[in-house]
Amino acid sequence: MDDRDEAQLRELDAALAAVPLPTGLHARIVASAEARAGRRHLGIALVVATAAVVLAFALGRRWSSGATIDGDTAPVIAVVPAIVTEPPIVAPAIATRWDGRLEAEPACALEGDATLSVRGDCRLRLRAPSLSIDVWGAATLVSADRGVRVVDGVALFLVDRVAQGQPRVRVEVAAGAIEVIGTRFVVTQRGDGGHVDLLEGAIAFVDRDGAEHRVAPGQRLGWDATRVLAEAAALPASTPAATPGPTRPAAKPTRAPVDVDAALERVAGLRRAGRYDDAIAELVRVRRSVDDPAVAEVLSFEEGTLRTRADRPDEVCAYWRGHLARFGAGDHAASIGEHMASARCTEP
Repeated sequence: MDDRDEAQLRELDAALAAVPLPTGLHARIVASAEARAGRRHLGIALVVATAAVVLAFALGRRWSSGATIDGDTAPVIAVVPAIVTEPPIVAPAIATRWDGRLEAEPACALEGDATLSVRGDCRLRLRAPSLSIDVWGAATLVSADRGVRVVDGVALFLVDRVAQGQPRVRVEVAAGAIEVIGTRFVVTQRGDGGHVDLLEGAIAFVDRDGAEHRVAPGQRLGWDATRVLAEAAALPASTPAATPGPTRPAAKPTRAPVDVDAALERVAGLRRAGRYDDAIAELVRVRRSVDDPAVAEVLSFEEGTLRTRADRPDEVCAYWRGHLARFGAGDHAASIGEHMASARCTEP
């Protein structure tokens, strides 16, 4: 670059400094940069846009009046600033079924509508009647009058309390229907048979003949294709008979009450998030604090279904053998057999 080039550059710099900007140009640049680039890129976009517009405006005014460099008429240069944009963030769509009454979390895998197949763990919310369903593993559900029909699978139901005078919520199964006014319970339906485990509240099982079978918390009621297999077991006596005299044994220290309802809610959330080890740890903690054998068996079974996903096959087999030794197969025999076959366990 010689002295003449340097002199021309100094003249151009002085001309740029003397050119007045149009009124409101800076404000328009700021608004445009904020709208297109977002605040994270505002600083960069603002500098680039301002410099480009000023340069184009100044050069256009100077060269359009006949300014020359080395005797040639200089062309007018238009500079378009590059604006950095980001794709919009789209929230996952909530799947709906049954004319919009049933909503599923975005991660749920659903097939069908009238007969809904749920593949994998999933939380569903039914608007009318108001209840939530946590499907464990897989289930097939059908919309029913005042509720849901469980065709197959395992699901935890949480029914919002029904106002006095309103009809009960119904969860239909092979041999009848579970009628609820507000509670938490687990329904297992495999083929023609199944059972309900009541964890909290109160339910009544109405069989096909219209007979009503009451179930209390901590109890299980089973059925086959046509009938109830046996009445729910009676609750254990809450207070043992007193033994007079000095030979009376010392009172056994009572455990702090466990909120099984809240614990199962935490477990369901951990399961949906794929945090199986944390869900197992929570179930172990709760199960060790529960005295009722029926509730303990339900918790142990659910722990086994989680271990099937998290542990090595030999550990899964060892767990199910321990479960069978403590509780027996019971109504979970078919499910336990499937889990042990999947892990390729030998006969216990």
